[in-house]
Amino acid sequence: MLFILLLLISGNGIALRAQQNGRVYYSVIPQPRIVKPAPGDFNIKTQINICPDIRDSIFLDSIRYMPAFILSDYFENIRYPDTCPSDNYIVIRKAPVEDTDNSSAYHIKIRRKKILLEAPNEKGIFYGLQTLGQIIAGRRAINSYYIPAGDIIDWPEYEYRGMMLDVARHFFDENQIRYLIDYLARFKINKLHLHLTDDQGWRIEIKSYPELTRRGALIEVDSTPGGYFTQKQYSDLVAYARNRYIEIIPEIDMPGHTNAALASYAFLNCDNKRRELYSGTGVGFSSLCTSKDTVYGFVNRVIGELAAISPSPYIHIGGDESNATPHNEYIRFIDSVEKIVRSHGKTMIGWDEIARAHPDSGTVVQFWIHKNEAVKASQSGHPLIYSYAPYMYLDMKYNKRTPIGLHWAGYINLKKAYTKTLEPVDSLDINKFIGIEAPLWTETIRNMRDLIYMTFPRICAYAEAGWTPRKERNWRPFRIRLSLIQKLLPPGFYKDKSVPWRYPEKHKLLSD
Repeated sequence: MLFILLLLISGNGIALRAQQNGRVYYSVIPQPRIVKPAPGDFNIKTQINICPDIRDSIFLDSIRYMPAFILSDYFENIRYPDTCPSDNYIVIRKAPVEDTDNSSAYHIKIRRKKILLEAPNEKGIFYGLQTLGQIIAGRRAINSYYIPAGDIIDWPEYEYRGMMLDVARHFFDENQIRYLIDYLARFKINKLHLHLTDDQGWRIEIKSYPELTRRGALIEVDSTPGGYFTQKQYSDLVAYARNRYIEIIPEIDMPGHTNAALASYAFLNCDNKRRELYSGTGVGFSSLCTSKDTVYGFVNRVIGELAAISPSPYIHIGGDESNATPHNEYIRFIDSVEKIVRSHGKTMIGWDEIARAHPDSGTVVQFWIHKNEAVKASQSGHPLIYSYAPYMYLDMKYNKRTPIGLHWAGYINLKKAYTKTLEPVDSLDINKFIGIEAPLWTETIRNMRDLIYMTFPRICAYAEAGWTPRKERNWRPFRIRLSLIQKLLPPGFYKDKSVPWRYPEKHKLLSD
């Protein structure tokens, strides 16, 4: 069915409206769940009045920073008058959203003279303001100062909508991660999984074991200087993310991918000899000495310190590619570490190999490549995260001409990222998944330029897969929406040729 773009020309500018059977469409990613038309248009001026509902002063104080924080890019002046004017204002109100009790829900009512944003809590207000900002950006992309009136009633399909960043192979500091967080928040990503340790480096301060960072953080891939987060820096980063409704989930990968730890402390090795630091990109050659009680004491203290500075209910223990660990020892290790994680009040997440062991049914299994293990986990009642490498690995090249990245799992262009994510794989039950996560491994990702190039715009496709019900997802309109809000992407993003980045208003929105 054809979506017709109606260009309504007036002396005041262009109002671009996409209609189908009386519906109105906005340039929002992720696509909202419910959109209903209303008569008229709201005039976007260079300044806006914010009129929070004063009936709940505590709520008002908690959201007061949000409009300026989110909308300052779209207005020259944001005012907070004591009395609302007769038009051109936004009312923010704490109120339930009809048809859902989802904690991330919001309702935007766009009318001729005002916009009303309602949500049951601060998080819903945050998401609603992000949506409103995208709508404004999309209108200004076509030189329009009018927003078509309508209602947006929205909440996410999945609670878990994440990205993983490997800071072990190449280190990214707290300022660089803050920059990333700001852009992830625009698209309602709510989890950032930090891969803090690997063969090449240990990136989080553990006060019980100072050599982990004194020695284990010295280098990264290619022997360039490494780095690490102090516990204070990590806590500050967690707080920064929480203010943007992003939860940071820490990962300590074990028993494999542990050469940085083995190079820091001899007792972690079965022969009691420290390993040399490693700057290559091989996998599967390292293992903690899982037969030693002292190793489990080490794990307990590491997890304990991490749990104390991490408000997330999850701790990720990796568990992947432990080729150097004997099978029976691997099973014992995973089962023991799950109990350690639980003893510190956290729920364990692990890559899909951990399903070979017998972790508690509440343990979350992250499906990345092993279908049999994921099926076993699903049948055992484990919640799963969808991170299937051929569809979701951000370090995979877009195509054979991509200058960085890998391609062992195939090429992933934007269309594949959008259309394949959360597709059933063999007999896996999609209903068992609690959400999605797009991992970025950094063997070839050396700086922020590389990170942005490989992450954006694919993370927008994954954000929509995690938020928008499948029936509301449509590849062709997604391309147009993305082109209209391209100024909200970080400079240096990859311009996938499937998107009409130039003159997007000239392209028709076609359904599949």
